[in-house]
Parts: sequence; structure tokens; C-alpha cells
Amino acid sequence: MSKKKKIILFIALIVTVVTLGIIIGVTLSNKDSKPKEPEKTETKKEESTKEDEISLKEDLTFSLNANIPTVQDFVTENAEGTLTIYLEDKEYQEETLTKVGTYKVTIKINDETYETTFKVLDTEKPELKLKEVTITEGSKYTIKSFITSCTDNSNEDCVLSFTKEEMAKYTKTGTYDIEITAKDSSENTTNAKTKLTIKAKNNSSKTENPTSSSSTTTEDVASISYKYGVKITTTETVTYKVNSDGTKTEISRKTKKTSYDKSTFKATTAELTPEATSNAKKYSAQINEVLKYVNEYRAEVGASPLVLDNDLIIAANVRATEMAWSEKFSHTRPDGTSCFTVSPNKAFAENIAYGWGGMYSTAKSVSEGWKASPGHYQNMIDSGYQTIGIGMYNLNGTYYWVQLFGY
Repeated sequence: MSKKKKIILFIALIVTVVTLGIIIGVTLSNKDSKPKEPEKTETKKEESTKEDEISLKEDLTFSLNANIPTVQDFVTENAEGTLTIYLEDKEYQEETLTKVGTYKVTIKINDETYETTFKVLDTEKPELKLKEVTITEGSKYTIKSFITSCTDNSNEDCVLSFTKEEMAKYTKTGTYDIEITAKDSSENTTNAKTKLTIKAKNNSSKTENPTSSSSTTTEDVASISYKYGVKITTTETVTYKVNSDGTKTEISRKTKKTSYDKSTFKATTAELTPEATSNAKKYSAQINEVLKYVNEYRAEVGASPLVLDNDLIIAANVRATEMAWSEKFSHTRPDGTSCFTVSPNKAFAENIAYGWGGMYSTAKSVSEGWKASPGHYQNMIDSGYQTIGIGMYNLNGTYYWVQLFGY
């Protein structure tokens, strides 16, 4: 090989080595420049598995006159603790929720303090009962002339008004339709209808007494009211003194007959709950007596005793109330749904009963009646159940009873 060729070959070798060095350097540089993966953190994991974490339920509402809520009403997990309620920055110490408004709550669980609020709403309409009014032409009447009673669960006075202004101004002889609206402070309203009769002076019905300047007359007066959509017609015998000028003054009033059109029943669970809550207290003695008999039956077969659950008690009283007012004695509710929709997360079996004329009028008699029925008895002694709610309703001497069982 010539000297010239050796020089060319040497130069080519040097170029090759330099090129390879650059490529290797770039490759190593690129490898080192890749971003590092972030270090793993356990913070979220630690937070999500934090022991004794409590979650509060939000936007809770309770009905006026409901029982004071418990800690369990506010937390999503089973937890024990203490609860303090405030209204208008003062500690609330009554036994029931008797005032509409927003309440503040402080809950202490495992040395931790939680704060939340809840609202008490009044959704129950006033109960308005009217009577028919008969006057003589020239006599005056007011809206209160038509009122037999108007009551509200708030214990406040009803605000009354005619639905039409002209109803307060009738003067000519004839019979007129009267409709009155009763409203409470929460804007719940009830309408009821009745009649106004204006008679001519010379047509006054009276029994003459030649030795007196006045006489008496007796009339049957019908009044109509509504409860849970049920039309209630009350007929009363009213005795008036007829004065010499033809006006009348009521002397006495006696109920003659009351009838119910239950085909028009229409009430939701929310609308029934206030009275159900009230009845849970009203019939607490009967509820505890039924519980006593049930647990005696369970002891006979070696089953552990049931304990009362407040939610199931209210639900059972809702069922008893709706059966009484709808006259639908069935495990299907008046709205067509299953009886368990009254408390879908707690009620898993139901016993019902009703009677009148002394039948099933006591806790003992209805408990013995359930025991004598194999299906009802099996619910009462089933060892799987741990809780119970008991309801009762008395409507004109007919007693309605309900048991709801839970785990």
C-alpha cells in the first residue's frame, strides 16, 4: 500500500471514531434527560382510610312537632355521641320540634366536634270545620258566623277569609254558596264550603208563645270540612231563640250525625307524618304494652326481645292513619305501592288489624288476635328481626293497629 493510501485510510478511521463518539454522547444525553417519575405519596390513601371519620348528612328537614332528632339522624355511619341543638343561638330543650325555623346542631363523637343545621317545616294544613248559617233578611253575619272550629298543628290562630269578596255582602233572600279559606303562618291553606240562607222576615220559622215577645226554633244544620282529602259532613241540631225583630240567637247545638266520604282520600307520607308523630306520643302506653306481649311470645320460643325503633314507630302510625282515613285495609297502600314504601330501608314485615265495638280496642286483645293467626305470629317470633315499630289509630270507635319489623 502506498503512503498516500495509508494517509487517506487513517483520516477515514479518525472521522469514523469521532462520529461514533458523537452518536454515543447524544444517546447517553437523551437517556439522562428523560423526566423522572414522581415519587409516590400516601397522603390521599391515609386521608381516605382515616379511622373514625364521620360524614354528616346534608339538607335534613323535619316536620313540625316531630321528636327531637338523634345523632344517628345526622351521620351516615353508625356512631355514638352527644348532640346539642340551638335555635336563635339558645340551647333548645323542648321534647319536640315545636317551632318552624333553622336549627343549629353540635355533635361530639370520639372527642371530635361536628357542626351542621337542619330545618323544621310545617306542611300540615289547618283543619277547618264550617256550619250552615240561616239569618233573617236585614240581619248581619260575619265570617266567624260560619266557623265551627279551625285548628292548626302550630297552635296558632287561623287566618280566615272568604274566597270571594261578595260572599261577605249578601243581603237579599235566597241561598248562597260560601267558601272560606283558612291559612296558617307557614302559608298552608285549607278551603271548605257551606251555605248561607237569608229568609224573608215574614217567612221566619218559629213557634209562637203568646205570653212572650220571643220564641224558639230548631233546625238541622250541616257543615262540611276536609281532612286528607276526605269529605266530612257533620249534621248538628241547633236550637235558636227567635227574637221579636225576627233575628235569631243560638241557644244550643248538638251533633246529630257525621259521615265520611273516604273515596276521595289523598295524602302523602309527608302529610300524614305530623299526626303520626303526635299519635306516637299519644298512644305510647299502648305501643309499649304491645311490645311487652310480643317479647313475651318471643321469650316462649327462645327468641331475643325486639326493641322499639323511632322511625318504624312513626312509619307504623302513618300506616294506621292512612288505613283509617282511606278505609283501605291492606298491605297495599292507598297510592297503590307496597306497605314497605312507608319506610323502605327499615321495614321488612308488617302485621295489621282493625276492629270495633270492643274488638281489638286494647293492646292485649289485638296482640292475642295476632298470636292466634299463624302468619302474624310467625312475624312476631321470627328470630331474625331485631326492631319493631307499632302504630295505632282510633277513628270513631274503630281501632287500627300496625306492626312493622326490621333487622
